[in-house]
Amino acid sequence: MAKVLDALSVTLAPDVLQGVKVEYDSKPTLRALGSLLGRIGGNVTNLSIYPRFRWTLDDRQKWTDPFDDWTLLDIRACKKLESLHLSIYVRHKEDLKPQRPLPVSHIAAGLLANYAATTLREISIDVNDLERPKMPENGTVLRLQEFDKVVTQARFPNLQRFELSVSPSEARGREAKCVEARRCLAATLRTLPGLRARGVLKVRVKKW
Repeated sequence: MAKVLDALSVTLAPDVLQGVKVEYDSKPTLRALGSLLGRIGGNVTNLSIYPRFRWTLDDRQKWTDPFDDWTLLDIRACKKLESLHLSIYVRHKEDLKPQRPLPVSHIAAGLLANYAATTLREISIDVNDLERPKMPENGTVLRLQEFDKVVTQARFPNLQRFELSVSPSEARGREAKCVEARRCLAATLRTLPGLRARGVLKVRVKKW
């Protein structure tokens, strides 16, 4: 994938693309995407970035996301960006490395705080493989509270929608009930009072 993006960086004319959707598989792919956007990103209004999907929960829990540093992907050239879509996965405690991990929000929060254009109108973030309904309030594993600090009216004056799409892990999903989806929704809303008060917060929760 990195070689494909490098080739596109050479062959595509500047400002030819308005939408970019990339499934990354490595750090070189992310860097290559950043280089591509640096050359042709001036007219990009829609950007979606996904990790290569692992079909089973076991595979996802053993997998390490190469996007572990927001500086790997420089999107500053996308000065007209209106929509940004990111997807993140929650590692279960038993599958984490012994050292204290960074919260799963740190990549998205870092991009939004430092690289994203102020022209954003819509931010969409998928949060996958939650173990418990009240996990959105967890300040160690998730720390979704960072979005309230970063996604401010001053930083993104044109923002109309900040959407979180929350999905349970497969194992949990087979056993839990609709009431747990409602608990998860309530927990997420409590976590982001600032965005909620501005009327831009939208939360989607798949039923456990």
